[in-house]
Amino acid sequence: MVKRLMLTLMLSIILIPLVGCQISSKVRRPDPDTLYVGCVQTAFPSAYMPWLSREGIAPTIAGMLYDSLFIYDEDSGNYLPSIGKEWYYVDENGEPIVTEDGSIDYARLESIYGDPKHQYLAVKVILHDTITWSDGEPLTAEDVYYSFDVATNNTLSNHAGALAWTSDLRHSYTNGVLTRRGIFTYDHGALQQGYRIAEEDRDRVVYMHVNKVLGSVTPLFTSVLILPEHVWKPVVSLESQLNSTSPNEEILYRYSHPVGSGLWVLDTEESGSQQIILHRRQDYHRTQADGSPLSGIDTIKYVLYQEINVAIYALLKGHIDVLDNSVSSNYLRLFENEEQIFVSDAPGQFTQTLVFNLNPVSSEQNPMRNLLQNKDFRKAMALAINQDELIKNVLDGAGLRASAGLMSAALEDFYNPAADSLPTDYGVRI
Repeated sequence: MVKRLMLTLMLSIILIPLVGCQISSKVRRPDPDTLYVGCVQTAFPSAYMPWLSREGIAPTIAGMLYDSLFIYDEDSGNYLPSIGKEWYYVDENGEPIVTEDGSIDYARLESIYGDPKHQYLAVKVILHDTITWSDGEPLTAEDVYYSFDVATNNTLSNHAGALAWTSDLRHSYTNGVLTRRGIFTYDHGALQQGYRIAEEDRDRVVYMHVNKVLGSVTPLFTSVLILPEHVWKPVVSLESQLNSTSPNEEILYRYSHPVGSGLWVLDTEESGSQQIILHRRQDYHRTQADGSPLSGIDTIKYVLYQEINVAIYALLKGHIDVLDNSVSSNYLRLFENEEQIFVSDAPGQFTQTLVFNLNPVSSEQNPMRNLLQNKDFRKAMALAINQDELIKNVLDGAGLRASAGLMSAALEDFYNPAADSLPTDYGVRI
């Protein structure tokens, strides 16, 4: 049976100026040594397993408690050290493919891996050797192996996002059985693959096989937050998956008592649905160039507000230092005379669409919905939607038409003008 596709009509891309505010001059906080941050949402989460937390403030907190292998620097295009200290593309013997100045030797890389016999690019990652988890255990190559291994094994992770992050890693499972190994450590097949790792380096060297696309390392380096094997491996199973829909007591405890390698540690005793308290780790491995702590803040307290006006009032009265929320530009006038409050004014982009469900379940079908299966009727609706009027009257002019392919015309390599087949002149449409 051939399923019909749903037809999506683009109404507009909205470009509403959004603002974020910080630093009030009327400080009335109870603790001067703590940074108070206001957040507007329904409630704070109780789970901080990074692969589970994907709503509200949870991803932000997870990114502070856990680290990825590297941090991508958009300005330079380089991967900055995090858990990983350095990385290279390597040849079949594990030797770095670099020029004399240490940069990637793309010519040699092409000469080696351009051969069709090579189905992958080999990457070597060297970890910092001074990293510990927040419970004091050392972070090793086996933690990295476990994190990527479970991410590619959906029967244990139950996490579709993890499969997407690792789609370019040539490490595969089929129904819970490893069918192709693409991660190698001292204890997991490095020598058999021809990669010699010295005994003294066993805890800090990882090899990966990735698809033959130069950007394939990006999600592996920056999207996957590394998990402690000693915390998760004993409790994750086919019955109790990492992203469990019905977590048992052991899984729940680990969700609410995260053990990470990041700069911050969750105060589990004081944190709850109304506030989140983070303390800076004194033994964090990354520092400033002069050896001083990476952050000068010792404690961050996130305070929950369920209504934006209350949060703005708290900022103006000095009860919080930062309001970490996007708000409409209509609020800007409230801060015109507040010289000590910095307002980050930037456009925020989101897309408004109209979707036709052409295949409702039989119990939801009715004569009106049957009309949507008529192609001419759908065309008439598309022609009748006046995008310019919607932008003018609904968005107060703060919007733009969107391409039918959701692609900006400025992206010449990707934008397809043929996708925008409807006349732009509304009179011509009618």
